[in-house]
Amino acid sequence: MSTSSSHPTQNLKKVKGAPDYDDAAYWDTKFITGQDVGEWLNKGDLLIERAINELETQYNTPSIGNGSATLGQMGTPRALHLGPGISAVGSKLCEAFGRKGWKGCDIVNVDFSSEAVRLGLEREIRKTNPEQTMRWIHADLCSWQDVSQRLLPLASFDVLLDKSTSDAIATAVPPLQDLLQDASNFKGPNETLTLLPVQLLSLHLVPLTKPGAIWLALSYSSTRFDGLPYLDKYWEVVSRIPLKAPSGQTLSPAAMVPDVFHWLYTLRRK
Repeated sequence: MSTSSSHPTQNLKKVKGAPDYDDAAYWDTKFITGQDVGEWLNKGDLLIERAINELETQYNTPSIGNGSATLGQMGTPRALHLGPGISAVGSKLCEAFGRKGWKGCDIVNVDFSSEAVRLGLEREIRKTNPEQTMRWIHADLCSWQDVSQRLLPLASFDVLLDKSTSDAIATAVPPLQDLLQDASNFKGPNETLTLLPVQLLSLHLVPLTKPGAIWLALSYSSTRFDGLPYLDKYWEVVSRIPLKAPSGQTLSPAAMVPDVFHWLYTLRRK
């Protein structure tokens, strides 16, 4: 791999004064002090709808195999919710699982904020049905040590939900990474592999999924997964749907405000 100045990760620095979205302590403080309302971009209902629709095609639905009609996979799909924070998306997904007769305990919420995990566990402990009690895992998705030790034993997952977590990770200064499971595929001897944060995330998600798994990501960026060769090796962007962003306050009711769009991505594991 070339390490010349043309490398896309060269000379990327944090913007002075920008929020530390990639810092767990930043989120711990917001959650402890009640500064975060939990719903970035929008409430994520379409994210859940897409996840359920996709999983219905894999579980308990007719499929065609070897020239004859057969049932789809039996049992319960497994979902990994990336960076849930204090969003209600996980709880809504769990309710949707219950309506389908699927087990909520097969939904795993993972966050690097210990406060988010503590609050999530407090909500789950109130449930009386263990089969509908979601798991909460404290782990940094950009740390292969965390991913391999805390999430890999729970794999594999059929669907990944990501409501702006990729956006937050994208703000990090690109890490130096030599510990990827298959780093030899990407770098030569004695080279240090430098990855953009979202590329690093995408590679860490590979061993947690099987080919055909989907990654649903809601992002404010229309180019969040573009031009990332290491990501493209394992993930295909199969759709990118624009969603009109919720309107905010204006100085005047008559003010002309241009439409703003967020984007719902569907990526499929190759």
